[in-house]
Amino acid sequence: LSYLPQDRSGALVRVNCGGVACFAAARQHGDYTVYAFLPRSEAYSSLMTAMHYMTASAALVFLAVFFGLSLAIERSVVSDIRSLSSYVSGVSQGNLDTLLDIRGTAETAALSDGINSMVLSLRRTFDEKERRITSAMEENERIVSEREQFKDKALHDPLTGLYNRAGF
Repeated sequence: LSYLPQDRSGALVRVNCGGVACFAAARQHGDYTVYAFLPRSEAYSSLMTAMHYMTASAALVFLAVFFGLSLAIERSVVSDIRSLSSYVSGVSQGNLDTLLDIRGTAETAALSDGINSMVLSLRRTFDEKERRITSAMEENERIVSEREQFKDKALHDPLTGLYNRAGF
């Protein structure tokens, strides 16, 4: 039996037992020598099972962390973007009375400030246009009134107030 271990101290050695890779150990007890053989596939099976459990556990932990992070990102970033989108939609429908206050991240805060600046600029522009339109309407009413007065003076005698020749 050439595959029997020669070391009798109990140390594990690798041997080939009839074409099967094994671990073997031999220990001397008095006149007797006790030999133990274990195929490597059996020796590593518990190790492989443990590695499978560790890999599955690591995958589950990764998935939990991934979903937790995605939920946190969704709450902090996506909800801010939804608020921005809703606000901009209101601005596009003419609602310039409120300002946006989102301070989630530096980027969303900068975007919020930029949109607020745009809304304030639009509000100032609309107010200026409204003032110009009001002024133009007042000027138009003044001109129409003067025109009526001029027409009235042209058709009536200034001394008597009666129609003159042009009035007939």
